[in-house]
Order: sequence, then structure tokens, then C-alpha cells
Amino acid sequence: MVTSWRRPGTWMIGACAGVLQAGCGSEGVTQPIGEDHIGPAHRVAAEASPIRGTADLLVVQGLTVDVDGNTVVPVAADPTTLLYYRRNGLPILAPDGHHVTAGEFSAVRGSVSVKCLESGTHVALHLRNLISEATYRIWLLTFQEPGFDLGPPPDFSNLIGEGALGPRDRTRNSFTASATGEGQITRIHPAGPLSETLPEPPFANEPVGSCLLSDEFEWHVVAAFQQPGQPMGPNVGPPALFSGTTVEHFSFIFR
Repeated sequence: MVTSWRRPGTWMIGACAGVLQAGCGSEGVTQPIGEDHIGPAHRVAAEASPIRGTADLLVVQGLTVDVDGNTVVPVAADPTTLLYYRRNGLPILAPDGHHVTAGEFSAVRGSVSVKCLESGTHVALHLRNLISEATYRIWLLTFQEPGFDLGPPPDFSNLIGEGALGPRDRTRNSFTASATGEGQITRIHPAGPLSETLPEPPFANEPVGSCLLSDEFEWHVVAAFQQPGQPMGPNVGPPALFSGTTVEHFSFIFR
């Protein structure tokens, strides 16, 4: 569902698709945003200042299952439910080797702020309740109109680009959460091709402009955390292409 509304000086579009926000429901999507609340995704163009935007953190759904392979929506499940990764059926593990529960997975909170500069799109994430001491990697996904559709099944047919946040060589798109689950990352994403070529038709690698907020119909910031014992570093790409190396945890959607 997508709802738009207008008030003086701002333009906003809200979306709740492809992922579930903790507490995301119909009221939060269909009601106007108050001055003290940030909606699922919006852009703000302030007079005599850079284009700026922010979005709600959304916990990924559709990739977590239980031991029998049944879909588990972490934000709605029994918090003690042990999670498995749909792509390979293996347990989702924390760095210390313990099996991650739905409660741990859905506890993450945080914010993103975006602004457009001459050098590219400045993206800053501030996060808490992450998987303790996990290494996270940040990826961008871009979609052509009409964008991503949750389904079921999820429809990625309009995906036109995927790549690391920041430099194309994948060297600066990671951070490690603290022992208390806090973390942050700030990068400027330059204009140009993204780091990956999609493995399925249209085999796209559409370049992005210097301002993602104005140049893209829809784009996602996706965070995935490293699985113990799996390859890591700049030679490893996003989880959809290197299945099992990392697990998608949360995202921010801009439309």
C-alpha cells in the first residue's frame, strides 16, 4: 500500500512493502504524518538547502523460516522462535555461534538520513539493538517504475541495479556492531554504475545519478550481517548473489 499526502513546504510518499516495520500497520501507512513522526519513506526539499530524506527502519520478512521451513515473520512471531535462512535452510547464527531468535532479529532500531551533494548521495545510518559484534554490510537496490512488490511471492522484476554503498570495489560498505549492539556508518555514494550485475534478465547494472532521492523511482538501503565461518571482505557480494555468506536483516525504502 502506498499513500501520499501534502502539507506546505514538503512532499511525501509512504510505503510499507517488501518488509515489515516493527509496529507497521494500516494506521501508520494511511494516516498523515505528524510533525513529530517520520513516515515509512519521504523526501524533503528545503528552500536554499540540499535535497534531504529519511525513512523508517523495516525488518526484512520473507527470508526467515522455522526448522520445518515454514515462513516466520520475526516482528509477529513468538520471540523465542529459532530462525533459519530461507535461501539455504541453515540456522541464522550470531558471531558467537548462538542461534538467533525472532526476538533478537526484530529488536533492531535505528534511523537513516540522506542528503544530496555535488559529490553524490550522503547516507548516514545510526543503529541500536543490532546482533552483538556482528559485521554488517550495506547494499543499495534500485527499481524502475512501478517498483518492488511484496506479493506473495515477492516481485523483483523491476530491479534494475544492485551494489555496495559507497565505492564500487565493496571496500567501504561495512561496519561492526559493538558488544551492546550499537553501530553506525556514513558514506557518500557517487554517481555511476553500481558494483553488481544482476544474474537474471535483464542482467542490469543501471548507473545511478548523483542524487538518489531525485534520480531513482525507488531505492532501498539493505543491511545484512555476516554468518560465522563464511567468506567475507570485498570479494564477496550481496547475499542474493553469494547466498549464505550474510543474512538480510533490515532495510530502508525510499519512493
